[in-house]
Amino acid sequence: MHDSDIRDLLKKQLFRYVVINGKFKGILCCIKDDFIILIDCCRIIEIPIDEITSIEKKAIGCPEKDDDKKKKHCEHCEHNNE
Repeated sequence: MHDSDIRDLLKKQLFRYVVINGKFKGILCCIKDDFIILIDCCRIIEIPIDEITSIEKKAIGCPEKDDDKKKKHCEHCEHNNE
């Protein structure tokens, strides 16, 4: 896949939950010149664009996960200690 094609796909998913290369999960929050930044709860993940082989996203119309599961997933985040 051409670099500009991947960039176009990434731009459409900005500020959404994605899975990159089947193993890096989080909210796509930034697309830089040569890498992207995902936020997964309290982790910041930087992935070089030239290493991206797949982008998974939730299909339109899928139900949201319930809030309790999100809290368990992010049990070490500060916002859960409020």
